[in-house]
Amino acid sequence: MLVAVYRLPSQMNGGPREAAALSRMLNQCRTEMCRDYVTGVYNRAFLDAEFRDRVAKAAAAGERVSAALVRVNEYARLCRTESVAAADRCLTTAAGILSLAVGPEQENTPLIRLEDGVFLVVGIGTDAQALEYRLREALDSARRTFSITLARRGEFTAKVASADWAETGSWEWMISLAEQRLGS
Repeated sequence: MLVAVYRLPSQMNGGPREAAALSRMLNQCRTEMCRDYVTGVYNRAFLDAEFRDRVAKAAAAGERVSAALVRVNEYARLCRTESVAAADRCLTTAAGILSLAVGPEQENTPLIRLEDGVFLVVGIGTDAQALEYRLREALDSARRTFSITLARRGEFTAKVASADWAETGSWEWMISLAEQRLGS
């Protein structure tokens, strides 16, 4: 990670127009740093920097908070036996399906890529069972094929597990419970 700090002078040589352009460019860079470079969905930086605080405030206000983990089962095997590019294409296909399942509610229900072929969907104001059902339905009804090479195609499977904040009372325990359910 590269971090740069530059203090803008009070009067830029080009005036307010150039200052606004620089500000837009910095905001775009900040936004891009919160996106996964392969799939285009949010990444862990977004989760840690922005969304965990929003989740804590929502839970403190008494709103429902849930989390669902989705593991693409073939990801590790594809990395080992085919190529990282094939595994990335598999994840991109899965991310597209999951993004459609989440829909336009990305502000309250973002899709986040974690590591090793695992996605996290956090729902504010959403029941865990309903969130898990919606993701499962989307995966079951979609074509899960992707290109391994130009001549070969593959199909992936995925496992979904969820947990509610009400079951655990904290972020770490909620994610841990979802991970345990995903592992079994």
